[in-house]
Amino acid sequence: MMRRIARAAGPYEFQPLPFASIVTLFYVVFALGVYNQQYMTDRAFNLRGAVPSIASGIIIGLIAVLARKIQQRRGVSWASYIVPLIVMALVVPTIRAVVEFVPQLPEGTQAYPITLLRQFLVLWFVAAVLGSITTRLKLQAREIEAALEIAREQQVQIIAADEEARRQVALVLHDRVQAGLITSCLELQALAVDLDAESRARLEPMISRLEQMRTFDVRSAARVLSPNLEDIDLQTALEELALQFEAVITIDIEVDPAMDLDRAVLGSGLPLAVYRIVEQGLLNTVVHARASRIDVRVRRTETGCTLTIADDGVGVRLGAQGGLGSTLVTTWARAMQGAWHWESGRDGRGTALVAELQAVELTA
Repeated sequence: MMRRIARAAGPYEFQPLPFASIVTLFYVVFALGVYNQQYMTDRAFNLRGAVPSIASGIIIGLIAVLARKIQQRRGVSWASYIVPLIVMALVVPTIRAVVEFVPQLPEGTQAYPITLLRQFLVLWFVAAVLGSITTRLKLQAREIEAALEIAREQQVQIIAADEEARRQVALVLHDRVQAGLITSCLELQALAVDLDAESRARLEPMISRLEQMRTFDVRSAARVLSPNLEDIDLQTALEELALQFEAVITIDIEVDPAMDLDRAVLGSGLPLAVYRIVEQGLLNTVVHARASRIDVRVRRTETGCTLTIADDGVGVRLGAQGGLGSTLVTTWARAMQGAWHWESGRDGRGTALVAELQAVELTA
């Protein structure tokens, strides 16, 4: 019990504004309710009785500001905690004596130590309560920050695992599937040599389709699964991504050249995050928006970039619930210590996905 009381007593860092406000309110109420017995009949005396309390509160606040600066510079200690409280306790009876034009201290010189002790205990109680609350709130804030950091690390790990799985699938497509298609094309071409003209004519379109799958479809799928953003610029990578949708919608892409010029500063995580968010944005628009055009804009900012994916579709319904695509966008935005939101177009027509991303490295 004694240890708890000792811990609750301090020392704490002063919070000037709430500390001075509570003390002033207490003094004013105390002065009006106790010292002024003539409140209902003598308003002039009552106003005069409140002046010392208000003045005391202001000066106590100034002392608390000075004490807090000292604590921030030299650390919170008992000396930096008790000495300001003693100085504050001296303020109240001194100001009251000056305001009341009494050449002697209130309640007589003999009562001064008791008055001083009473003011000191009041101030200490207020400081202890505020300090305890502030300390608890800071502790909870640190716990929340730690939980958020753990959540971010887990999100980064999930993203890293997903990217590794994509890379492995892309390697399979590029190496095994493409090699198998090449072998099949060569075998069919060798077989066509021994066939008659009619059979060869029927076989050649099949060979052409397999060759197209090898040279375009498989290669494109591999690049979408795992874009090599270290070897190609972001503009080119996004344009290759947009080729998947060119048959159904017009997509215009504009990437700030600084995104590639500042690659060493931005790191590899930011371009990949932009790529994945654009990937989900295009897919969501094509599936849900019934749009005819999409404009993708990537602008370099001081600490990262701003990404905007705008369409001319039906717009987002008020109160609509996000699906898997929105969850993936949120995951990428949080991993980059950023955020995103929807914006509706004019007259409720069209939607823009706007993401603010920071340049942080993805390290699981």
